[in-house]
Amino acid sequence: MLQKSPLQYFGKVFASIPTRFNIAFMLFNTCLVAYMMRVLLSISILAMVEPTTIHDKNSSRLDQIIVPDYGPRYEWSAHDQSLVLGSFFYGYLGTQLLGGMLAEKFGGRIIIFLALFLSAMFTGLSPLMADISIWYFIASRVIIGLACGVLYPAIHCVVAIWSPVEEKGKFVACLLGGALGTVLTWSLVGYIIVNMGWIWAFYIPAIITAVVSF
Repeated sequence: MLQKSPLQYFGKVFASIPTRFNIAFMLFNTCLVAYMMRVLLSISILAMVEPTTIHDKNSSRLDQIIVPDYGPRYEWSAHDQSLVLGSFFYGYLGTQLLGGMLAEKFGGRIIIFLALFLSAMFTGLSPLMADISIWYFIASRVIIGLACGVLYPAIHCVVAIWSPVEEKGKFVACLLGGALGTVLTWSLVGYIIVNMGWIWAFYIPAIITAVVSF
């Protein structure tokens, strides 16, 4: 009797898992990386700006502060930083209703793929945008927000189609991936910045999101 290779064995085990469970797992990962795109800037911006630029014009400037070299630093005022941090949500607010309509028309899977792919692409481009101009960087964050805004309506569309009535609670629980994404991102981004620089704090989450999108 021929023995099955480990690859064949695990392939058979994977094939025996109900499709709806695979979909629930993918939705969990989708929520995880969606929050990764959302919150990574709240840590990264600390390494992106000059410490002296966080003060108002009427306060003293601490020009002699020695800061670690985590990459290029920009002279963004407190007002500039507030625009940068809020830019994701300017886009996010605008596509909630649109996401549901697009998911009903084209299907939740394709909308989720496009949203994650666009988020990954513009997150990867963010360091370049910041180097060109703060407004290019803000525009990239707005686009990421627009893309992420359609995710949750599309996810709920997929849940409505694939989850049996008695398992809807389990499917909705997959949305808790967002909370895990927040915890992991803050820990991961801090580690990346210290060891690799803040630019890679955008590149690595972008790569992870691109992988999940496929």
